[in-house]
Amino acid sequence: MTMPKPKSSPPKPNVMIVIATDIIGGPGKGLFQFLRFSDHRRFDYLLCNYDRAGWTGYRNDFLDMARDQGIQVHRFYQRFTIDPLLVLQAYRTIKANGINIVQTHSYKSNILGFLLKRMFGIPWIAFAHGYTGENKKVALYNRLDLWCYQYADLAVVVSDPLKRLLQSKGTHPQRIIKLPNAVDRRELTPQTEPQVLREKWSIDAERPVIAVIGRLSPEKGQMVFLQAFQEAGKRIEGLQALIIGDGQELENLQQFCRENGMAEDVIFTGHVTNVGDYYRLIDLLVIPSYSEGLPNVLLEAMALGVPVVSTKVGAVGEVLQGMEENMVTPGDHYALAERISTFLADPDLKQRSTTKAGKIITRRYNPKMRAERLVSLYDRILRRQI
Repeated sequence: MTMPKPKSSPPKPNVMIVIATDIIGGPGKGLFQFLRFSDHRRFDYLLCNYDRAGWTGYRNDFLDMARDQGIQVHRFYQRFTIDPLLVLQAYRTIKANGINIVQTHSYKSNILGFLLKRMFGIPWIAFAHGYTGENKKVALYNRLDLWCYQYADLAVVVSDPLKRLLQSKGTHPQRIIKLPNAVDRRELTPQTEPQVLREKWSIDAERPVIAVIGRLSPEKGQMVFLQAFQEAGKRIEGLQALIIGDGQELENLQQFCRENGMAEDVIFTGHVTNVGDYYRLIDLLVIPSYSEGLPNVLLEAMALGVPVVSTKVGAVGEVLQGMEENMVTPGDHYALAERISTFLADPDLKQRSTTKAGKIITRRYNPKMRAERLVSLYDRILRRQI
Protein backbone atom coordinates (compact mmCIF):
# COMPACT_ATOMS: atom_id res chain seq x y z
CA MET A 1 0.00 0.00 0.00
CA THR A 2 1.37 3.39 -1.00
CA MET A 3 1.17 5.96 1.74
CA PRO A 4 0.16 9.49 0.62
CA LYS A 5 2.95 12.00 0.74
CA PRO A 6 2.55 14.59 3.49
CA LYS A 7 1.60 17.98 2.21
CA SER A 8 4.51 20.37 2.31
CA SER A 9 4.06 23.83 3.71
CA PRO A 10 4.05 26.60 1.12
CA PRO A 11 7.30 28.56 1.06
CA LYS A 12 7.41 31.64 3.21
CA PRO A 13 7.89 35.04 1.60
CA ASN A 14 11.47 36.32 1.78
CA VAL A 15 12.55 39.82 2.77
CA MET A 16 16.00 41.11 1.84
CA ILE A 17 17.14 43.74 4.35
CA VAL A 18 20.01 45.95 3.20
CA ILE A 19 22.00 48.32 5.43
CA ALA A 20 25.37 50.01 4.94
CA THR A 21 27.05 50.22 8.31
CA ASP A 22 30.12 48.98 10.14
CA ILE A 23 29.19 50.20 13.62
CA ILE A 24 26.23 49.43 15.85
CA GLY A 25 24.26 52.64 15.59
CA GLY A 26 20.52 53.14 15.96
CA PRO A 27 19.49 51.55 12.62
CA GLY A 28 21.73 48.53 13.18
CA LYS A 29 20.42 48.00 16.70
CA GLY A 30 16.89 48.25 15.37
CA LEU A 31 17.50 45.55 12.77
CA PHE A 32 18.98 43.04 15.20
CA GLN A 33 16.14 43.80 17.60
CA PHE A 34 13.55 43.24 14.86
CA LEU A 35 15.10 39.91 13.83
CA ARG A 36 14.89 38.74 17.46
CA PHE A 37 11.26 39.73 17.95
CA SER A 38 9.71 39.10 14.50
CA ASP A 39 7.57 36.04 13.81
CA HIS A 40 9.87 33.86 11.70
CA ARG A 41 7.01 31.48 10.98
CA ARG A 42 5.57 34.08 8.58
CA PHE A 43 8.64 35.46 6.76
CA ASP A 44 12.25 34.55 6.10
CA TYR A 45 14.92 37.25 6.15
CA LEU A 46 18.22 37.79 4.36
CA LEU A 47 20.35 40.46 6.04
CA CYS A 48 22.76 42.19 3.66
CA ASN A 49 25.73 44.48 4.22
CA TYR A 50 28.68 45.68 2.16
CA ASP A 51 32.17 44.22 1.86
CA ARG A 52 34.65 47.07 1.65
CA ALA A 53 37.74 44.88 1.57
CA GLY A 54 40.91 46.92 1.34
CA TRP A 55 39.29 50.13 2.61
CA THR A 56 40.84 51.55 5.76
CA GLY A 57 39.26 53.06 8.87
CA TYR A 58 36.23 50.76 9.09
CA ARG A 59 35.26 48.63 12.06
CA ASN A 60 33.39 45.34 11.86
CA ASP A 61 31.15 45.76 14.93
CA PHE A 62 28.02 45.06 12.86
CA LEU A 63 29.36 41.75 11.56
CA ASP A 64 30.67 40.82 14.99
CA MET A 65 27.22 41.33 16.54
CA ALA A 66 25.59 39.34 13.74
CA ARG A 67 27.96 36.43 14.41
CA ASP A 68 27.31 36.66 18.15
CA GLN A 69 23.57 36.36 17.50
CA GLY A 70 23.92 33.57 14.94
CA ILE A 71 22.72 35.75 12.06
CA GLN A 72 24.27 35.16 8.65
CA VAL A 73 25.06 38.33 6.69
CA HIS A 74 25.25 38.34 2.90
CA ARG A 75 27.77 40.92 1.71
CA PHE A 76 27.84 42.87 -1.53
CA TYR A 77 31.34 43.68 -2.77
CA GLN A 78 31.74 47.44 -3.01
CA ARG A 79 34.59 49.09 -4.92
CA PHE A 80 33.67 52.70 -4.07
CA THR A 81 30.87 54.71 -2.42
CA ILE A 82 28.32 54.54 -5.24
CA ASP A 83 29.15 51.38 -7.19
CA PRO A 84 26.82 50.59 -10.15
CA LEU A 85 27.73 46.90 -9.96
CA LEU A 86 25.92 46.71 -6.62
CA VAL A 87 22.64 46.68 -8.55
CA LEU A 88 23.65 43.59 -10.50
CA GLN A 89 24.91 41.84 -7.35
CA ALA A 90 21.69 42.63 -5.51
CA TYR A 91 19.49 41.46 -8.39
CA ARG A 92 21.36 38.16 -8.61
CA THR A 93 20.89 37.72 -4.86
CA ILE A 94 17.17 38.43 -5.22
CA LYS A 95 16.79 35.82 -7.95
CA ALA A 96 18.90 33.21 -6.15
CA ASN A 97 16.98 33.55 -2.88
CA GLY A 98 13.44 34.10 -4.15
CA ILE A 99 13.19 37.52 -2.53
CA ASN A 100 9.68 39.02 -2.42
CA ILE A 101 10.39 42.37 -0.73
CA VAL A 102 13.47 44.58 -0.48
CA GLN A 103 13.89 46.69 2.67
CA THR A 104 16.61 49.36 2.73
CA HIS A 105 18.05 51.70 5.36
CA SER A 106 19.66 55.12 4.79
CA TYR A 107 20.90 56.78 1.63
CA LYS A 108 23.29 54.25 0.08
CA SER A 109 20.94 51.32 0.44
CA ASN A 110 17.88 53.44 -0.39
CA ILE A 111 19.46 54.44 -3.71
CA LEU A 112 20.04 50.74 -4.37
CA GLY A 113 16.41 50.00 -3.48
CA PHE A 114 15.22 52.73 -5.85
CA LEU A 115 17.24 51.26 -8.74
CA LEU A 116 15.97 47.73 -8.06
CA LYS A 117 12.40 49.02 -7.96
CA ARG A 118 12.68 51.06 -11.16
CA MET A 119 14.66 48.50 -13.16
CA PHE A 120 13.11 45.21 -12.03
CA GLY A 121 9.85 46.11 -10.23
CA ILE A 122 10.92 44.61 -6.89
CA PRO A 123 8.52 45.65 -4.06
CA TRP A 124 10.47 48.07 -1.86
CA ILE A 125 10.24 49.53 1.65
CA ALA A 126 12.63 52.42 2.39
CA PHE A 127 13.50 53.55 5.93
CA ALA A 128 14.39 57.13 6.90
CA HIS A 129 16.26 57.47 10.19
CA GLY A 130 17.24 61.15 10.07
CA TYR A 131 19.93 63.22 8.45
CA THR A 132 23.40 64.49 9.22
CA GLY A 133 25.39 67.26 7.52
CA GLU A 134 29.07 66.45 7.90
CA ASN A 135 30.06 67.84 4.50
CA LYS A 136 28.81 68.76 1.01
CA LYS A 137 29.11 65.18 -0.22
CA VAL A 138 26.82 63.88 2.52
CA ALA A 139 24.41 66.75 1.81
CA LEU A 140 24.24 65.61 -1.83
CA TYR A 141 23.56 62.02 -0.78
CA ASN A 142 20.82 63.28 1.53
CA ARG A 143 19.12 65.10 -1.36
CA LEU A 144 19.28 61.97 -3.50
CA ASP A 145 17.87 59.94 -0.62
CA LEU A 146 14.92 62.29 -0.10
CA TRP A 147 14.16 62.19 -3.82
CA CYS A 148 14.10 58.36 -3.83
CA TYR A 149 11.35 57.90 -1.24
CA GLN A 150 8.58 59.01 -3.59
CA TYR A 151 9.15 55.84 -5.62
CA ALA A 152 9.06 53.40 -2.68
CA ASP A 153 6.00 51.24 -2.05
CA LEU A 154 6.27 52.40 1.56
CA ALA A 155 8.53 54.96 3.24
CA VAL A 156 8.99 54.30 6.97
CA VAL A 157 9.96 57.17 9.29
CA VAL A 158 10.59 57.37 13.03
CA SER A 159 8.97 60.75 13.68
CA ASP A 160 6.40 63.27 12.49
CA PRO A 161 9.06 65.84 11.46
CA LEU A 162 10.62 63.24 9.14
CA LYS A 163 7.17 62.44 7.79
CA ARG A 164 6.60 66.10 6.96
CA LEU A 165 10.04 66.36 5.36
CA LEU A 166 9.44 63.40 3.03
CA GLN A 167 6.01 64.73 2.12
CA SER A 168 7.50 68.14 1.27
CA LYS A 169 9.92 66.39 -1.13
CA GLY A 170 7.19 64.65 -3.09
CA THR A 171 6.43 61.40 -1.25
CA HIS A 172 2.69 60.71 -1.15
CA PRO A 173 1.43 60.94 2.46
CA GLN A 174 -0.45 57.63 2.17
CA ARG A 175 2.85 55.87 1.48
CA ILE A 176 4.58 57.32 4.55
CA ILE A 177 4.32 55.21 7.71
CA LYS A 178 5.54 56.34 11.12
CA LEU A 179 7.15 53.46 13.02
CA PRO A 180 9.06 54.69 16.09
CA ASN A 181 12.10 52.91 17.44
CA ALA A 182 11.76 50.60 20.42
CA VAL A 183 14.08 49.55 23.22
CA ASP A 184 14.83 46.14 24.68
CA ARG A 185 16.46 46.31 28.11
CA ARG A 186 18.26 43.03 27.42
CA GLU A 187 20.32 44.79 24.75
CA LEU A 188 21.77 46.93 27.52
CA THR A 189 22.88 44.13 29.85
CA PRO A 190 26.13 45.30 31.49
CA GLN A 191 29.28 43.35 30.75
CA THR A 192 31.82 45.27 32.82
CA GLU A 193 31.65 46.24 36.47
CA PRO A 194 31.30 50.02 37.04
CA GLN A 195 34.39 50.12 39.23
CA VAL A 196 36.51 48.69 36.41
CA LEU A 197 35.37 51.45 34.05
CA ARG A 198 35.84 54.13 36.69
CA GLU A 199 39.42 53.03 37.17
CA LYS A 200 39.97 52.83 33.41
CA TRP A 201 38.81 56.41 32.84
CA SER A 202 39.79 57.90 36.24
CA ILE A 203 36.19 58.73 37.12
CA ASP A 204 35.64 59.78 40.73
CA ALA A 205 32.57 57.94 42.06
CA GLU A 206 31.95 60.74 44.56
CA ARG A 207 31.58 63.39 41.86
CA PRO A 208 28.49 63.87 39.65
CA VAL A 209 28.82 62.63 36.05
CA ILE A 210 26.92 63.78 32.99
CA ALA A 211 27.34 62.36 29.49
CA VAL A 212 26.57 62.65 25.82
CA ILE A 213 26.49 59.51 23.66
CA GLY A 214 26.70 59.41 19.89
CA ARG A 215 28.62 60.31 16.75
CA LEU A 216 30.80 63.41 17.14
CA SER A 217 29.30 65.57 14.42
CA PRO A 218 28.27 69.27 14.36
CA GLU A 219 24.52 68.60 14.27
CA LYS A 220 24.81 66.50 17.44
CA GLY A 221 25.67 69.62 19.45
CA GLN A 222 28.59 68.34 21.54
CA MET A 223 30.17 71.81 21.46
CA VAL A 224 27.01 73.25 23.01
CA PHE A 225 27.24 70.49 25.61
CA LEU A 226 30.79 71.55 26.50
CA GLN A 227 29.73 75.19 26.80
CA ALA A 228 26.85 74.13 29.06
CA PHE A 229 29.20 71.90 31.07
CA GLN A 230 31.53 74.85 31.61
CA GLU A 231 28.63 76.99 32.83
CA ALA A 232 27.08 74.26 35.00
CA GLY A 233 30.49 73.59 36.56
CA LYS A 234 30.25 77.02 38.21
CA ARG A 235 27.19 75.81 40.14
CA ILE A 236 27.83 72.06 40.63
CA GLU A 237 31.07 71.33 42.45
CA GLY A 238 33.24 68.56 41.00
CA LEU A 239 31.15 68.05 37.87
CA GLN A 240 32.58 65.49 35.41
CA ALA A 241 31.58 64.72 31.81
CA LEU A 242 31.83 61.74 29.49
CA ILE A 243 31.74 62.18 25.73
CA ILE A 244 31.06 58.71 24.35
CA GLY A 245 31.51 58.25 20.62
CA ASP A 246 33.82 59.10 17.75
CA GLY A 247 33.68 61.30 14.68
CA GLN A 248 34.89 64.34 12.81
CA GLU A 249 34.45 66.83 15.68
CA LEU A 250 36.79 65.04 18.09
CA GLU A 251 39.79 67.32 17.62
CA ASN A 252 37.71 70.53 17.85
CA LEU A 253 36.03 69.34 21.04
CA GLN A 254 39.31 68.31 22.66
CA GLN A 255 40.89 71.62 21.72
CA PHE A 256 38.00 73.52 23.32
CA CYS A 257 38.54 71.55 26.52
CA ARG A 258 42.28 72.29 26.54
CA GLU A 259 41.78 76.01 25.89
CA ASN A 260 39.20 76.33 28.65
CA GLY A 261 40.93 74.31 31.36
CA MET A 262 38.46 71.41 31.15
CA ALA A 263 40.76 68.64 29.91
CA GLU A 264 40.90 66.93 33.32
CA ASP A 265 37.13 66.98 33.80
CA VAL A 266 35.91 65.91 30.33
CA ILE A 267 36.67 62.32 29.34
CA PHE A 268 36.57 61.22 25.69
CA THR A 269 36.00 57.46 25.56
CA GLY A 270 35.82 57.07 21.79
CA HIS A 271 33.46 54.47 20.33
CA VAL A 272 32.33 51.81 22.82
CA THR A 273 30.88 48.43 21.92
CA ASN A 274 28.57 48.00 24.91
CA VAL A 275 27.01 51.32 25.82
CA GLY A 276 24.91 49.61 28.50
CA ASP A 277 27.96 49.58 30.75
CA TYR A 278 28.21 53.36 30.71
CA TYR A 279 24.65 54.23 31.70
CA ARG A 280 25.46 52.86 35.15
CA LEU A 281 28.23 55.45 35.55
CA ILE A 282 26.23 58.59 34.89
CA ASP A 283 23.81 60.74 36.84
CA LEU A 284 22.30 62.47 33.80
CA LEU A 285 22.26 61.92 30.03
CA VAL A 286 22.34 65.05 27.88
CA ILE A 287 21.18 65.15 24.24
CA PRO A 288 22.24 68.57 22.90
CA SER A 289 21.44 67.92 19.22
CA TYR A 290 20.35 70.43 16.61
CA SER A 291 18.82 67.61 14.54
CA GLU A 292 17.55 64.11 15.34
CA GLY A 293 15.16 61.46 14.15
CA LEU A 294 14.32 59.45 17.25
CA PRO A 295 17.53 59.02 19.26
CA ASN A 296 17.95 55.49 20.59
CA VAL A 297 20.01 56.83 23.49
CA LEU A 298 16.92 58.68 24.72
CA LEU A 299 14.89 55.46 24.86
CA GLU A 300 17.79 53.53 26.39
CA ALA A 301 18.31 56.00 29.21
CA MET A 302 14.58 56.14 29.93
CA ALA A 303 14.40 52.34 30.03
CA LEU A 304 17.32 52.13 32.49
CA GLY A 305 16.11 54.85 34.83
CA VAL A 306 18.70 57.46 33.88
CA PRO A 307 17.26 61.00 33.79
CA VAL A 308 17.60 62.89 30.49
CA VAL A 309 17.85 66.52 29.47
CA SER A 310 17.46 66.98 25.72
CA THR A 311 16.93 69.62 23.11
CA LYS A 312 13.41 69.53 21.68
CA VAL A 313 14.22 68.24 18.19
CA GLY A 314 12.93 65.46 15.95
CA ALA A 315 10.75 63.02 17.84
CA VAL A 316 12.07 64.01 21.28
CA GLY A 317 8.95 66.08 22.00
CA GLU A 318 6.74 63.15 21.01
CA VAL A 319 8.59 60.80 23.35
CA LEU A 320 8.74 63.19 26.30
CA GLN A 321 5.09 64.20 26.25
CA GLY A 322 4.18 65.93 29.51
CA MET A 323 7.87 66.25 30.48
CA GLU A 324 8.67 69.82 29.42
CA GLU A 325 11.16 70.18 32.27
CA ASN A 326 13.38 67.67 30.45
CA MET A 327 13.66 69.74 27.24
CA VAL A 328 15.39 72.93 26.11
CA THR A 329 15.75 74.91 22.88
CA PRO A 330 18.59 73.77 20.58
CA GLY A 331 21.78 75.84 20.73
CA ASP A 332 21.04 77.60 24.04
CA HIS A 333 23.90 76.49 26.28
CA TYR A 334 22.79 78.74 29.14
CA ALA A 335 19.35 77.09 29.26
CA LEU A 336 20.98 73.67 28.98
CA ALA A 337 23.36 74.47 31.84
CA GLU A 338 20.49 75.67 34.00
CA ARG A 339 18.51 72.49 33.38
CA ILE A 340 21.52 70.26 34.04
CA SER A 341 22.16 72.06 37.33
CA THR A 342 18.50 71.80 38.37
CA PHE A 343 18.34 68.04 37.79
CA LEU A 344 21.60 67.34 39.59
CA ALA A 345 20.54 69.44 42.60
CA ASP A 346 17.02 68.01 42.95
CA PRO A 347 16.76 64.25 43.69
CA ASP A 348 12.95 64.43 43.78
CA LEU A 349 12.86 65.89 40.27
CA LYS A 350 15.13 63.10 39.04
CA GLN A 351 12.89 60.48 40.64
CA ARG A 352 9.68 61.93 39.18
CA SER A 353 11.30 62.15 35.77
CA THR A 354 12.56 58.57 35.67
CA THR A 355 9.23 57.21 36.93
CA LYS A 356 7.34 58.97 34.12
CA ALA A 357 9.95 57.87 31.59
CA GLY A 358 9.69 54.21 32.60
CA LYS A 359 5.92 54.24 32.10
CA ILE A 360 6.29 55.85 28.66
CA ILE A 361 8.77 53.20 27.53
CA THR A 362 6.60 50.31 28.72
CA ARG A 363 3.48 51.70 27.09
CA ARG A 364 4.73 53.01 23.74
CA TYR A 365 8.16 51.64 22.76
CA ASN A 366 7.79 47.88 23.01
CA PRO A 367 10.04 45.93 20.56
CA LYS A 368 7.58 43.07 20.03
CA MET A 369 4.80 45.47 19.10
CA ARG A 370 7.15 47.27 16.70
CA ALA A 371 8.13 43.97 15.04
CA GLU A 372 4.48 43.01 14.60
CA ARG A 373 3.72 46.36 12.96
CA LEU A 374 6.59 45.98 10.53
CA VAL A 375 5.51 42.47 9.58
CA SER A 376 2.03 43.84 8.94
CA LEU A 377 3.61 46.26 6.43
CA TYR A 378 5.10 43.29 4.57
CA ASP A 379 1.64 41.74 4.41
CA ARG A 380 0.25 45.03 3.15
CA ILE A 381 2.76 45.18 0.32
CA LEU A 382 2.21 41.57 -0.69
CA ARG A 383 -1.54 42.18 -0.82
CA ARG A 384 -0.88 45.36 -2.87
CA GLN A 385 -2.95 47.40 -0.40
CA ILE A 386 -0.73 50.46 -0.73
